[in-house]
Amino acid sequence: MNKLLEELKGFGLKSKHIAILEALYGKKLDALAICRATNIPKGRIYAYLNDLVAVGLIERSPKKPYDYVMENISDHLSSFLKFKVDELIKKQ
Repeated sequence: MNKLLEELKGFGLKSKHIAILEALYGKKLDALAICRATNIPKGRIYAYLNDLVAVGLIERSPKKPYDYVMENISDHLSSFLKFKVDELIKKQ
């Protein structure tokens, strides 16, 4: 799984995004738990989480306090790649 996640860097994800995905693999965590698992400061974690939610790689619970999860990794990867392809098409 780590190799697959590392390859996502080629699609514009940063190492912090990858660290979050690794922390969420098979787990449901809140932002504070993700901060502890990744050593990303609490003041920065939401920017990375929002990026991952926006591109469809993770899901956020509907109500606060938010929990984040990455279930059905193949579906999320398909959604992410579709997002990236659509982004490229719009630029053309």
